[in-house]
Amino acid sequence: MYKVTKQLIVFFLLMNFFYPTAYAEIWGSPTGQYSTDLTDRIDRIEHPAVDTFSTIDFFMCVLNVAAENYPNAAWKAQIDEGMCNAISGMGDPSESGQSQVAEVWLSSTRADNSSPQVVKGWFQAADGDRYLATVTATTAPTTAKPNGEFVFKACKAGAIGTSTDGVCPPAASTEGRSVLSVTVETVGGNEVTRFQMIDEYKDSDTGATLTETLYADSSDHKLQTMTGGTISYDFSGGGTPDQKTYEINFDGEYVAIKEGSNADQCVPMSGYTEYPRAYNLYSIADGSLKTGGAGFPFTVKTSSTATAGANGYFNYYGAHVHQRDSQGLQEYLKSGDVITPVVDNTTIGITTTDDVVLQLSGGRFFEKTPFSGTLSAKDQNYQQTSMTRHYPDVGEISIYLDTSAQKIVYAKETCNTDINNSSTATNFAGNTVTIPCDLTSKFTWNGGSTVTDNNFGAHSGIVGGHFDLVDVSAAAYRSNYQVQATPLTDTSANTGGHNYSNDLYLACYGNECLFPTQDGSSLSASGYSAEYFRAATSADTSNDPSESNNDKYIEPGTHNPVYYKLQASDMNLYRCAAYDSTSKVCTGDSYPVLCDPASSGCLTQLGSAEIHIGQGNLIQADYDVSSGWGPASTATTYAAAPKKYHWGTGTHTKYGKGAFPKVDTTFKSLEAPLEFVYTHDVVNRRNGATPLQTNFTLKYDGVGELHGWDWAPQADGDYYPEIALKDGTLVDVDGDGTMDHAVLATQVKLVPTPDADMTECNTRSLSVTQGATTFPTIDSFNINSEITHTFAEISSMTFLSESPCVIDGTVQTEISACN
Repeated sequence: MYKVTKQLIVFFLLMNFFYPTAYAEIWGSPTGQYSTDLTDRIDRIEHPAVDTFSTIDFFMCVLNVAAENYPNAAWKAQIDEGMCNAISGMGDPSESGQSQVAEVWLSSTRADNSSPQVVKGWFQAADGDRYLATVTATTAPTTAKPNGEFVFKACKAGAIGTSTDGVCPPAASTEGRSVLSVTVETVGGNEVTRFQMIDEYKDSDTGATLTETLYADSSDHKLQTMTGGTISYDFSGGGTPDQKTYEINFDGEYVAIKEGSNADQCVPMSGYTEYPRAYNLYSIADGSLKTGGAGFPFTVKTSSTATAGANGYFNYYGAHVHQRDSQGLQEYLKSGDVITPVVDNTTIGITTTDDVVLQLSGGRFFEKTPFSGTLSAKDQNYQQTSMTRHYPDVGEISIYLDTSAQKIVYAKETCNTDINNSSTATNFAGNTVTIPCDLTSKFTWNGGSTVTDNNFGAHSGIVGGHFDLVDVSAAAYRSNYQVQATPLTDTSANTGGHNYSNDLYLACYGNECLFPTQDGSSLSASGYSAEYFRAATSADTSNDPSESNNDKYIEPGTHNPVYYKLQASDMNLYRCAAYDSTSKVCTGDSYPVLCDPASSGCLTQLGSAEIHIGQGNLIQADYDVSSGWGPASTATTYAAAPKKYHWGTGTHTKYGKGAFPKVDTTFKSLEAPLEFVYTHDVVNRRNGATPLQTNFTLKYDGVGELHGWDWAPQADGDYYPEIALKDGTLVDVDGDGTMDHAVLATQVKLVPTPDADMTECNTRSLSVTQGATTFPTIDSFNINSEITHTFAEISSMTFLSESPCVIDGTVQTEISACN
């Protein structure tokens, strides 16, 4: 067994040759795992001269999979591809918690203790693209030379059905090849560690083949000193990107940089602006890490849609099958399918001998607890807005609120110029759709031509979810944090969700009181589809002709509500024909608020054509709303406002549905992510900047997955966060008014500020000369002659375990073969 130390992995993952800057913690007495992780933070510099490293960052994140000891065997791993994208700067960190599950297969061999360690990797991305890689390690890291010596090579395998299906394509037709070489060389009689990196890939927008390169020598072997150069690209101009060449020379405190023939830059390696890309939560009682995400890996036992024996993972968001079908689409499960856990999970209460039956409901039901705030100025600006609403036949579109005119405006430049204009979008069929700039009457709940108090709501990435605008002049909103309801037959249980072992009766006010229909006008107990939910024109119970009888806007105290029932046995939502207020139950027919799987309108195969059906502003049917709208919708404190409920579903069986595991007749409760309200006070602001708003709903899905603020795309394709929290920021995750956890950034992007002149670099003899670096070529590394393994081999390989030995960086110690 060859020891691959953490220092080696950390270097290639982050290229951390700039020192981190430590902030004073707000938590005054750190202890436990928090103290350990505080000294092990991973940083990456943000500068065009080192953008070259992003692809290698990604692949080393993929191949790391927490395996510091590589056995001479083959094993499987599962990774969160979104997190690896975020680390490398190639993705939106706010999306990294959305279960971008990807599979990795690894095989490690070594002839004897004096031979190189060879690790082969197979990686299938969440989008179906596949990659092959090898890592050949020849010298183990030491204290003096902490990076050791090795060569990493990778290529993008040919697509399914092509002549190069699953193999590394020939060099002349490659769509992607990468190499990272670390060797010890003698230069001028002195040993240096030489770093060479080349990434060749095809630009997705222009089809041009681009090559990014690094060549540099470190005289101390520890990256505190280095001279060399990089080649990367500037994508900000549109079209084919401009290639940039940088010469670099640094001594651990300052770096001299020269871009082409431009003037030299002198950049200090301190005083950075810090943009954390991942945070953990730690209990302030003992400093222990809050892990979250109590799920379990499984194999498919019986299914009509997925392959028996396929691997998967079950968590709070549902059951995810890793295997893909012959078209490269991810397989999925249906209600009634049986899966087998591959590890015991005492928290959930399942064992490897259980037959776990999947119950799939028509949607997901959430309980929402309110909080209030002021809408960000960004959501009132067409260039920076994070606000969206669903537009028919198009999907989510960006909008912004013009508070002075009290209008909802399509977020396009032509609309910002003149609200009477129109603009366009591409619909699901690829056709151009004309959208008016003034969307006010379409998106206000009462069809009003102006936004008034309590007649408009939308989704905001900055707020962290859907909000209702309660005071248009002050841009004050009311939003909610939510927890998914799960069916529990144990009436004493209340973990992971809420116990709805009995039916829950609800009333709908405000907007989106949808009803199922076969023809757009008549309620139907048997036939329904997505298009007719939206085409509904009659059959409500408001008895208000001014509202056009379409459930558009129902005001408590003035109009009768529409009643619904959440049926505990199947976790589906039904609209009631009538409601008996004495016995507090629905009477007459029930109309399911979901898409009929037999309807062609509900069987769309492509996610891009998925239609979401939302059911909002539900409250318990027996809640007293006699005093009107205020108590039900406009209250801004926890004490004054009732909890609200939300039902959401999608049009296809594998999208937007609620999935629950059941053993015999007992549902097993999965741990819910933490959601809590956070106020971004001055003392918590990492970089000192004043945010555009201070109230946020944060959600913690587990290690590295704290989300709830907006991420703004930059000209270079990277993302910067709306807020940045200092290490040690204290939060109240259980809502009892007492701080109970501390926040710690574990991955940070550092943005330097160059000096005004070269004085300091000249004093340190840090000189840079245009064209001083001779860059290597990718063909000199013989990638195609070395990567000879193929995806076809996987089916015949024997692995330590048919289940992943590593899931999201956590070794599955319950699987004895993986230890």
